[in-house]
Amino acid sequence: MPDITLPLTNLTEVNLMAVEQKYRDIVRNATMAAGAIGVPGAFSFGADVAAMTGIWATMIVSISQKSGHKVDKVFATKLASGVLAGVGAYVGGSKIAMKLLHLIPGFGSLAAIGVNSTLNALFTYKLGHAISNLFNKGSFDTSDITNTVTILLTLVVGLPTFDELSDLISMIGVTA
Repeated sequence: MPDITLPLTNLTEVNLMAVEQKYRDIVRNATMAAGAIGVPGAFSFGADVAAMTGIWATMIVSISQKSGHKVDKVFATKLASGVLAGVGAYVGGSKIAMKLLHLIPGFGSLAAIGVNSTLNALFTYKLGHAISNLFNKGSFDTSDITNTVTILLTLVVGLPTFDELSDLISMIGVTA
């Protein structure tokens, strides 16, 4: 049975590649949807997490189909939930920050919406970036959800690099 385990050098290589052209529409659409759901999500933690799980699961299934890997909606939902749980401390901290921002009259809610939308979009891009490159670079075994989540967390968590930000900006069509 194939294994998704990749040597650390390959993980670094996977993380440095831009999202391949054949996946860009999928990742862009999911990133835009995640950013948009950040508006109401800034007011409801549960709704935000549920919507993000759905967006990520849909993106994972779409990327897997495009790459020729067989991944169903159940596996993709478990994978998305696992990654969300893995970044739970960060997500929890950001949600506490959202609540604190809401305490500032007027500006606080706008700031909370902006921060939540940006974080949703950034994490979605990073997950799409990681999963699309991972599907292209390595073998993939859907029976090993724990190993898959661990590898994806390695690629998703952390500050974005300049190259990732440049790729994200070019993908969603933002011009200076």
